[in-house]
Parts: sequence; structure tokens; C-alpha cells
Amino acid sequence: MKKAELVFNVLLPPADFLMIFLAGMAAYALRFAKNIVEIRPVIFDLPLAKYLLIVFFIAIFFIAIFSLLGLYTFKAKRKFWEDFSKIIIGISAGVMMAIFFTFLKSEPFSSRFIILAFWVFAIFLVSTGRMFLEGARKWLVGKYGYGTHKVFVVGENYLSVALSREFQDKPFLGYRLIARREIFSLKDFKKTDNAIGVDEVIVASLSIPKNLLLELLDYCRLRHIDFKFIPDLFQTKTANIELETMAGIPVFEIKRTPLDGWGKIIKRLFDIVGSLIGIVVFSPLMLIAALIIKLESEGPAIYCSERMGPAGNFNVLKFRSMKAEFCTGRQFDRQNERALEYEKTLIREKSVRKGPIYKIKGDPRVTSFGRLIRRTSIDELPQFFNVLNGQMSLVGPRPHQPREVSKCGESYRRILSIKPGITGLAQVGGRSDLDTEEELRLDAYYMENWSLLLDIQILLKTIPAVIKKREAE
Repeated sequence: MKKAELVFNVLLPPADFLMIFLAGMAAYALRFAKNIVEIRPVIFDLPLAKYLLIVFFIAIFFIAIFSLLGLYTFKAKRKFWEDFSKIIIGISAGVMMAIFFTFLKSEPFSSRFIILAFWVFAIFLVSTGRMFLEGARKWLVGKYGYGTHKVFVVGENYLSVALSREFQDKPFLGYRLIARREIFSLKDFKKTDNAIGVDEVIVASLSIPKNLLLELLDYCRLRHIDFKFIPDLFQTKTANIELETMAGIPVFEIKRTPLDGWGKIIKRLFDIVGSLIGIVVFSPLMLIAALIIKLESEGPAIYCSERMGPAGNFNVLKFRSMKAEFCTGRQFDRQNERALEYEKTLIREKSVRKGPIYKIKGDPRVTSFGRLIRRTSIDELPQFFNVLNGQMSLVGPRPHQPREVSKCGESYRRILSIKPGITGLAQVGGRSDLDTEEELRLDAYYMENWSLLLDIQILLKTIPAVIKKREAE
């Protein structure tokens, strides 16, 4: 989902809240209008301040009803008439509950007019507000290409032709056709992606071999490209499928991970709050650790280790646990070549992990205090700043060096579509004792089955995992 689409989806709840609040104000103003009062005198006492407070809480209640009806599910393209029916149902249900509550209280004032007026105004204003937002999105797409998806269509049948014509004739839909191929070639697709960039691929052909489709799907997952197909192309069992209609044709999208839409936003908010708490709580310990490192050996207290993430390479912050002369990376350019050669020797002789991701047991480069902070994971505390900065998450796959990932093959690189974490299933499931294949399976499971509850469970399991005092990596 494009950033522009996320923005418009996030704007829906506050826009609905504002429209419902305005509907309440309009109903109140209409009830006290001179012409209405002359026809039906006001016989109840309801000050404006008290009324606005009631409307405020009613608006919050209506937002909750809308949420239950699915009006805030993240969609790239929203269908107005589908949402309109839910708006009527939601507002009507809320108004009926308000009427029921009024009768229970048996208050003598004539509030039925306000309730009826509010019902009409709310339906009109909420629908209008959503139409305005959708109109603004379409205008930005058609005028400036804001949030436009670059689409690659595969197929030789009339379905692919109809889709291509739809995208070309209606730019406001937010799709720009960059290529349509009757005969599909993965090499050609990769070339187009590298040259122009592809956001979505839609497979509308029944003639593509399944093995080629699976290769295309793997490539799309690796490059964060949305993969869509016409139904009945192949059988698949997955919970992450979303249906939309294009040119009257049902098109399915295989979602890469639940970490999209609200899931992505909730996880980011959870990371921001959690990292701030971690920085505040552990700041005294971090200051003491930095001071001891500086007193024990020369060199910086913080070690910047280059790792890979969905946005590219970045520096993971760790407390330096090795003697400065043995540290590698851009931070130590002058000694890098010599330190790298020594590290390669240690990997060959002392690595105890299977696969391309190494773990050196009894590393002679580590200082006395370094062994302590590695064993207790204190060396990883500065990564709270990586989380706050948006480069990492509290929970996620283990962050790996580019040279490690380059040896893992394409199957591992799909894990890079989500942010690495300070802790994760691999860490609590075996710390550094798991081999590469086991770690990959755990990370893939996490990516495909993410939930906020799973993150909380992993964080809670991290504490006993650290207490076990196994050697950290």
C-alpha cells in the first residue's frame, strides 16, 4: 500500500468524528432556530456546553460502531456505495440506542427532534466528508500522480486487455500501465522493474507454468511488489488474501504480511512508546556501561555495525564489546582490512553455527566487560535509539550484516521486507544456538502471523531467555 493511501485511510476516523460532531451542532442549531421554535416551543433545559460534551462522547461511540462495521479497514481503493450502506446502518444503530437510552431515563424534554435531525445530518455529513476525501485523492492522483501504482499486466486474453484499457482510460483510479506482456518472461519482468520500477503485477493468463508463477511470486515478495491474479489461476491456501474488482473483473492479491495498514501503524506506535520507555528506564545502566567501556579500553563506547533492513543498509548501535583494534566497519576504516582477515580466520576455526551466519565461540577479541554485557544483552540497549528512529522494531527478525545476507540466497531476503528487531522468535527460541534454516523458518512464521499480542508474548519471553545466561552472539 502506497504512503498516500495510508494517509487517506488514516484521515477517515478524524474526518468522521468531525462530521458527526458538526451534525450534532447542526441539529442543535436547527432546533433553536426561530422558525422551528415558533412552531414547536422549547420546553427543556439543555445548555450548549453540556450538549456539546454529550455530542463529543456520542461521536466517539459512533467511531467505535464504524470500526466494528469495517469502515476503517485499510483499502487501496474504497467503494463509496459499499461504505455508504455501512454508514446508514452504523448511524441508525447508534441513534436507536440513543433513543432507547432517552426513553429509559424518561426525561420530559422534547429531544426527539434533535435526535431525528442528528440522524439526517450525520448520514449526509459523514457521506459528504468521505466523498470529499475520495475526490481529493482522485484529484491528486489524476493531476499529480500522487500515490499512483505502476502496474505490469501479464496475459494474452480479453481480461488483460480490459484491465489495460481501464488503467489507460481512467488515470484517476491510481494505476499507470507500464507494460503488458502476452508471453511472460521473468528476465524481462526483472529488467522492467530495474529500469522503471513496478508496484503491482497482475497475472491474467492461464498459460503460465506454476513453477514460473512461484518464481515471480518469490521475486515480488523480495522486491515488495504487490502480486495479484485472476481467480482460478492456481490453488493456494493462505489467510492473507484480499479481493477487489477492476473493470468488473475479480482480482485477488496475496498479502505479504499482516504488517500492513493498521497493523503497520499500531506496531510503529508500539515501538515508539516501548523505545521511549526503554531509553528512560535503562539510561542509568547505559551511562554506567559506556563509562566502564571507556575506562577499560581505548576507542568509542558505541559500536556502529552495518546491517540490512527493508529501507536498505543502516547502522545498528551497540556497546563496543571488543578491543578497538579488532573492530570492523566504516567506523574503523584504517584497520578494517587487517581486522576483517582476522575475523575470517576466527570464523573458519571457531564458528559453531551451521550456515552462512556465524557465531564465534570463545572470541579472543572480546574484552572482560564485553563478555559480561554480551551475556546479559546489555550491549544491545542502544538499539532502543534505532527503534525510536524507525530503523528497527522492538520485535522482528535478527538484524544481519550485508555479507551474511549475500550468502543466504533469495529465500532469506524476503524476510528483509519487515524491520529487524531487538528481540524476536529466533532470539527467544534459541538465542544464537539456532542454525540458519531454523532461524529462517521462525522469522517467516513471525512475518506471516504477526499480531500485537505475539509481539508482547515475545517481549515477555525475552526476559527469561536473557536470564539463562547463554552466550549472546
